[in-house]
Amino acid sequence: MPDRFRAALVAFLPIAGCSAVRPPAVSDDPDVLARAAVPGLAVAETVPASPDAVAPTLSLPAAQAPGPAQTDAPPNAAPSAPAAQDSGPAPPSLGLGSVGSVSTSPEERPQDDGPALQAKGQLLWRAIVDDRPDLAASFFFPKEAYVHVKAAKNPEGDWRWRLWKNFERDVHALHRTQGQALGRATFKGLHVPAKKPHWAAPGNEYNRLGYWRVYGSHLIYELRGRERFIPISSLISWKSEWYVVHMTGFR
Repeated sequence: MPDRFRAALVAFLPIAGCSAVRPPAVSDDPDVLARAAVPGLAVAETVPASPDAVAPTLSLPAAQAPGPAQTDAPPNAAPSAPAAQDSGPAPPSLGLGSVGSVSTSPEERPQDDGPALQAKGQLLWRAIVDDRPDLAASFFFPKEAYVHVKAAKNPEGDWRWRLWKNFERDVHALHRTQGQALGRATFKGLHVPAKKPHWAAPGNEYNRLGYWRVYGSHLIYELRGRERFIPISSLISWKSEWYVVHMTGFR
């Protein structure tokens, strides 16, 4: 055998008989090329068994693989903000317990005035002026209390989709019709007529617990030197406090 053929055969044998990994082929796919060029990424490639075998896969080097040491926050790191949830505009939970653990009585009549009630009236005023019903959520009859009071088939749904939705519509409507003027007015207070509260005993108005209710309350404001009013159709009580349940009408 001529010497030049012998030399060529010796040089070829290690490549043909010992290599178990096919060298990466040049790809026309820009996505493959882009990923292969990312620093710190290694291409793990096996020999395809057929032309239809899977394409090369990308993997992180072992030193960069995610693990507890890399996912744990540093000791001085600020806690991450909780994920936003669409929990609706319900006021904070009152922790009322089971229906059997609560009761109401005529002796729990709320005060018709006072700093706490006037502060709630101010919240309702701001909700109308700013067109933001959620600002007055703490003055709206609590969902947790409604579940205890009303003998409805689905009290939570009734509260959310009827009572609260109607309250939102009323606040938006008041802002739409009076908001521009109210922005120039001065809030004077919330008036609850002292002689009008009525005790609704259990069994009346679809309620299983009694409560006080009052019609004809109103927000008072001053505009151009004159006192004016925004009527509130109905307030009802829970644990000696007044809450809005209907702004305009009864729906």
